[in-house]
Amino acid sequence: MTQMNRSSRPAFISRQVIEGQYYFLDLTPYPDVPMIVTCGGREECTTDYLIDRPGFQFYSIECVASGQGLLTISGNTFVIGPGSTFCYGPDIPHQIRNTSSPGMVKYFVSFVGKRALELLKASPLARFEPVQLADPISVIDIFEQLQYSGAMGTDFTQRICGLLLELLLLRVGEQSISTRQAQSRAWRTYRQCRQYIESRFLTLHSAQEAAKNCNLTSEYMCRLFRRFAKQTPYQLLLRLKMGRAAELLLHSDLLVSEVADAVGFVDPYHFSKVFKKVHGVSPRTFLIRIRRHRRPNRA
Repeated sequence: MTQMNRSSRPAFISRQVIEGQYYFLDLTPYPDVPMIVTCGGREECTTDYLIDRPGFQFYSIECVASGQGLLTISGNTFVIGPGSTFCYGPDIPHQIRNTSSPGMVKYFVSFVGKRALELLKASPLARFEPVQLADPISVIDIFEQLQYSGAMGTDFTQRICGLLLELLLLRVGEQSISTRQAQSRAWRTYRQCRQYIESRFLTLHSAQEAAKNCNLTSEYMCRLFRRFAKQTPYQLLLRLKMGRAAELLLHSDLLVSEVADAVGFVDPYHFSKVFKKVHGVSPRTFLIRIRRHRRPNRA
């Protein structure tokens, strides 16, 4: 993997970015490869962010995590926002413009290869217009794994990123909803409830509390989540809490009991049980593995 400073990044990387985190794996791939992830990244866009290209040398998938913008692709213009996911590539004119303050935060991954193109053609992204994701977090999680794996730069990086790209395309197919569904009142209500949970998950203690504050019955909100997200509101709430817990364990010196308190768990034992259910290991085992990974190699 090639590490590059801001001034030496490829010309296709926008300078209208407040903060960008990129990985560059192979910018000159052989033409007949089955599938190669060339590069990817996460960008916090400026308010005047604008990309206007007649095409792109690779196929690319982008996903908006936050903010709003306009996508014009092949002559058609679409409003894009959180959960909007789209694809472009060679000979596909596209313009991406930010319209929000603060600017959009979005992820992208670029790739080439016959196998990759076959997978793309089988996905909803093959229409080259944005799709809306019922559960954006499930796709953003894969982009985050691509960020992590792309930055590792090991002999396994390209294969791991290729498998993650396949998973990304499958997940987009699973989570994309039709334009008709995205325009329905039920979808708008679901999105309002989801946004409420996502913005207050640290202080929420139950899905019932969220339903009450959204002026819905718990039963109706649960039906909406099962319909659009294939999960319950409580499962989403726990995923958000445990995701933040993992971040705190990774990037702070807090004790497990302090992390439990930070994500709204009074009982550290209950927190540990939920953490293991979501992540597959206990918080303490998680910490041990992280510390082992961070330990410098001895000469």
